[in-house]
Amino acid sequence: MNSDIFSKIATLITVFFGFTAAFAWNDLIQLGFSYLFPNPDPFIGMIGYAVTMTILALFVAVIMGILARSANRRDL
Repeated sequence: MNSDIFSKIATLITVFFGFTAAFAWNDLIQLGFSYLFPNPDPFIGMIGYAVTMTILALFVAVIMGILARSANRRDL
């Protein structure tokens, strides 16, 4: 098998397992969120979950950007 093809297949398999793990964590976080904040209306609960995860994602993206910039400065 060509090494380029093998490399692409390995990347696809890695991405597949990454998505699978992400979906598993998503389900766990949703379950925990509904356990901590029980709400009889599932729509309101999903809005709260979506807002919370969006804020968390923005926070992590900002922190990762700061860390990447710091790493790039050290490489110069």
